[in-house]
Amino acid sequence: MFRGFDLRVGNKYSFSTWKNVGVEEHSQKNLRCFEGLEAYTRRQVIDGKRVSDDWFGAVSADVFLSHSHGDQSLAISIAGFLKEHFGLSCFIDSLVWGNSGKLNRQIDDVYCMSENGTTFDYDKRNYSTSHVHMMLASALTEMIDSCECVIFLNTPKSIDATHSESLGLQVTASPWIYHELMATKFIRERRPSRFGLESRLITEVARIRKDAQDDLQIVYEAPVSHLTQLDTEDLFQWTNCDKAGQDALDYLYEKYPRNRKS
Repeated sequence: MFRGFDLRVGNKYSFSTWKNVGVEEHSQKNLRCFEGLEAYTRRQVIDGKRVSDDWFGAVSADVFLSHSHGDQSLAISIAGFLKEHFGLSCFIDSLVWGNSGKLNRQIDDVYCMSENGTTFDYDKRNYSTSHVHMMLASALTEMIDSCECVIFLNTPKSIDATHSESLGLQVTASPWIYHELMATKFIRERRPSRFGLESRLITEVARIRKDAQDDLQIVYEAPVSHLTQLDTEDLFQWTNCDKAGQDALDYLYEKYPRNRKS
């Protein structure tokens, strides 16, 4: 990863025009056929590396789009926008990798049933879920590291406006968005061969809140201050640069420097 951007997505512009481009682009990538659990099991032991490689293996992309699951359609459309205007390929995890929930269910159905055969054993399922989530978290981190640019889609679905207002800072209820944003802070900033960069390491802390009705609600501070802020107007102005691929990214980095004021 070299640069990260906090894209404030407003209602002034719609990206739906480019959704079909995004759908077509990712239909070409999502050609994997995932094996049944027995393909990874030998002597009742699951080969975790084989599972991780098959379900969350490396994929090549220029831009990592960090987004809420509820914004998947928007992410596909923005991916189409970047592909059509700049020839840039984007990574949208749910469209390229296997669904981690499906993998968890495969494991749970075989290994985590209670003795009654109708419900899951709580401790066994916690154990299996921790493994699947660790595989996914590791794969997400590797993808962020390998992509040159990260764009966080900052929308009402990714940032919890109610709790952000009460806590006085931006927070997210998604543990995966929290992980991805934290990864962009800790991960090495790797220089593209065409120019240089500085390195940095910053720490962050999660904030946990339980509401008055005792329904479990966990929110995390969404670390975006290190990301360069963009809005949709900036994104459309970018299309005027008449450049493609890495040249288009270089233009973006130069036009919107790290110390840009919001």
